[in-house]
Amino acid sequence: MDGEPSKDIPRGARPQAPESLLGGLAVPAGDAGSAPRRPKLVHHVEGIVEPWSQRPDLDAIVPQDLAAPAPARAKEDTEFLLAATQELRQKAELGEMARAIVTEIRHPLAGIAATAEVFRDSFHPSDPRRGGLDALLGEVERLETLTRNLADYAQSHTPRLLESDVADDVGRVTRAVADQARAAGVELVVGVPEVCTPVLIDSELIQHAFLHLARNAIEAMPHGGTLFVRVLEPDVGSGFVCVTFTDTGAGLLPSDLRRAFEPFFTTRPGGVGLGLAVARRLIECQGGHLTAESTPGSGACFTAYLPRADVARS
Repeated sequence: MDGEPSKDIPRGARPQAPESLLGGLAVPAGDAGSAPRRPKLVHHVEGIVEPWSQRPDLDAIVPQDLAAPAPARAKEDTEFLLAATQELRQKAELGEMARAIVTEIRHPLAGIAATAEVFRDSFHPSDPRRGGLDALLGEVERLETLTRNLADYAQSHTPRLLESDVADDVGRVTRAVADQARAAGVELVVGVPEVCTPVLIDSELIQHAFLHLARNAIEAMPHGGTLFVRVLEPDVGSGFVCVTFTDTGAGLLPSDLRRAFEPFFTTRPGGVGLGLAVARRLIECQGGHLTAESTPGSGACFTAYLPRADVARS
């Protein structure tokens, strides 16, 4: 797209958000609502070595603050390892708990929904009691969405990475949300190159992530608007193909934008707040990145960076 900055992002580094397609405020990916990143485990290896602090030319080699006594550094490393291990253990326990809760909730929800539908259909269409049952079914559907998203977020995904044409995935997703968009008065505009650079992804997981992004954009336009879904070819030397989801909704305040990917954070009444968190997790488990940018009153743009197959295999 003309005017769009280079998507050349070193492998292993989180990309910076591109210029807004709507003239909005660009923010670094690390500020776009991401939760604190999990610390890397640092292995402390002890052995018989010459202490740096005993070398006569130490001042000319390293700053004094890097020549701290080894026991102090060992203590800090040990404390860091213990804290990181405890955090990983807690996250694993929370994931197991979430999966167990979801399993226990979904079965009775299905029974409630089936019973409510039978009762609703037994009343005449003009009977006011149907309205109450419709509201009940709406709440059941919302709880079903919550449990499904919670299960997705808690699940550890092992992607099956294959060389794919992401335009096919975009086409399937936009067809899947066409009815929802039409009911909301949202026009879908899809733009893909005639020939797309192949990417290395799990198509099933990437379509799942795209569904969350598309539905989030549609729900951000309750009074209608336009959703632009575009596949952007990489610039020369770039290792990523970009897929953007741009809406013409109300946009996000900077404070909300920073929290956009936090689990259970939402600015929409009745929203669940897990769709964007799930989308980011699904994209990152495949070696990609997801960024967000927005200007209040001018919509929002979410960009998925997907690894090129030829670069990822090299």
